[in-house]
Amino acid sequence: MAGPRLMYLASFGASLFWAYPVALSWQNVSLKRGGPVIALIAILVLAWGGYRFIWTQAEIYEQQSRFIVQFIRAVRTVSPSGSVLGVNCPQFLVPRNPVFAAGREGVYVMAPQQLGILFWVNTGEERTLVEAVLPDLQRDWKYYYAGTGPIHTAESLQEILREVTGAVLTSYEGEDIAVYPAGGLEALNVPPQNPFIAEFDGRVRLLSATTEREGSILWVTLRWQSLQPLPEDTTVFLHFLSPSGQLVGQRDGYPVMGLSRLTAWQPGDIWKDIRPLFLPEGLSEGEYTLTVGLYRVGDPSGGPRLQAIGPDGQSFPDNAVPIARVTRPDLND
Repeated sequence: MAGPRLMYLASFGASLFWAYPVALSWQNVSLKRGGPVIALIAILVLAWGGYRFIWTQAEIYEQQSRFIVQFIRAVRTVSPSGSVLGVNCPQFLVPRNPVFAAGREGVYVMAPQQLGILFWVNTGEERTLVEAVLPDLQRDWKYYYAGTGPIHTAESLQEILREVTGAVLTSYEGEDIAVYPAGGLEALNVPPQNPFIAEFDGRVRLLSATTEREGSILWVTLRWQSLQPLPEDTTVFLHFLSPSGQLVGQRDGYPVMGLSRLTAWQPGDIWKDIRPLFLPEGLSEGEYTLTVGLYRVGDPSGGPRLQAIGPDGQSFPDNAVPIARVTRPDLND
């Protein structure tokens, strides 16, 4: 969006500087002495806007590069070869406070509806990539941005999720842009699977749960199977408990990074639900526990939890299913 406008203001000051000798023959003595100083001040003052512009643009290009690298990795994570849905991927980034009056500011990340081309240009791989914007998951950020693709509601997005093999979500919650692999629909019309970890109200099974550490993030991958439709709006809680049982971290929300709704799941569906849990700092030593469960959204107190029963027919305390244990020294690295 910027074009070759970087030094318009500085060029104006430079023109004053070089024009001064030409005008010597008809300038008075006082102006002859002060002219170079005036021109130099003009160069410095007017160039400052150009340098501020360059500095701002460089930071935006860093965000663009960050998005591309993370987007490629996220796509490959959720689906090695199939079609992928990209939600809230930035079409352009623009600073909130313009610093350069002589031209437009901002950077195009990609042309509209060109997510597949962006992936191909940077990897050489041809992939089917679908674009969508979900305003419910957008946040105010340090830059103005617009997502690429048609605008959807959570309800209209459910059919698209059933047509792709995975989804990735661009987040604007932190200082830097972040792209997360979210998971997606793995299989359709599958008979009830065994073994499983827990069954919730006889309607949803938790088939497996795995964790992987990456810096300060603990990636948790849950695999769910739908047995019967859920009549009420239901979501997932993921809690990180201290050795004494206190809640010290959590990643609650709808599956697939907030994109999927359990009420839209059909019997026989198997869904992969990837959640990044940000580990808190300053944890004391000891064994920490990850628990997961389902609860109804409508209750003001957070919703009654769905009954969680293990393969042995026994209920889990508080309807919270332990899925992993993490020891504090392991969090030092």
